[in-house]
Amino acid sequence: MINCEGCCLDGVKTPFCDKLCLIKQCALKKEYATCADCKDLDNCEIVGAITKNNKEAYKNLKCLNK
Repeated sequence: MINCEGCCLDGVKTPFCDKLCLIKQCALKKEYATCADCKDLDNCEIVGAITKNNKEAYKNLKCLNK
């Protein structure tokens, strides 16, 4: 278990981020720095599984908490 603060914040980044995080893997595959750059973010099944119960996580993914 890690305490993920999102890709956009200056929190700790671990090997998990680039190797195991499904959200980061998707962004990298689409050649985005973070999923905030993806036009499909609001309809993403991967993100939706996390953000439906955590609105703060959505803000972190959208880079609104900088």
